[in-house]
Amino acid sequence: MEYLAAALAWPRFVDAPLREAKREALLEYVAPTFDALRENGHVAHWSHTFWGTDDLETNVVRVVAGTDDPETAASLVREEYDGVGFEEGTEFRVEAPFDPERFRGFWGASVDAWLEVRAGLSSLAVAAIEGRLGESYAWHREQNRPGHVWANQLGLTYMDEAAAYQQLALGYFEQVSMENANEKQRAAFEAVHEHMETAADGLPEI
Repeated sequence: MEYLAAALAWPRFVDAPLREAKREALLEYVAPTFDALRENGHVAHWSHTFWGTDDLETNVVRVVAGTDDPETAASLVREEYDGVGFEEGTEFRVEAPFDPERFRGFWGASVDAWLEVRAGLSSLAVAAIEGRLGESYAWHREQNRPGHVWANQLGLTYMDEAAAYQQLALGYFEQVSMENANEKQRAAFEAVHEHMETAADGLPEI
């Protein structure tokens, strides 16, 4: 399987708060474009992430798509986004063929299997945001069902899983910038951080 990668710089063209902007970019521009490519046989599957600073020097919706002909698929992506009015190199970029070297570092020879599984999660995420699953979007955003299934398959207990999420949350706290926060916000952040570290001490090491 070969791959192409695409990045769409949602902050450049969506005038909305953070979460709404991300979801609008995914639902209005990414999913329809890549679903059409999949339905027409130009890509076998696609998956997305909301990525930090990219080569476009802003946050992007990043897509990796599996295909037998990355150049043709990339040309169709460019054609679609050019038609919308996005400027390549400023608001979007496409890389074909794309070498999923970073993913291969995690998954080794199973990288194709991982990207195919991740594509299924992208489809479920789009359906959840659109309210097309059995439970509401509000319910799904408070759950981590794929993560729980993976933890279960790794043989982790509920307490093991709680410890993993606690460490993950602490890692996220380290990345939060409080540069523009006021005194009250800083105090609240520090209090929550301290309580989380204390809680982590009582959870199992995994």
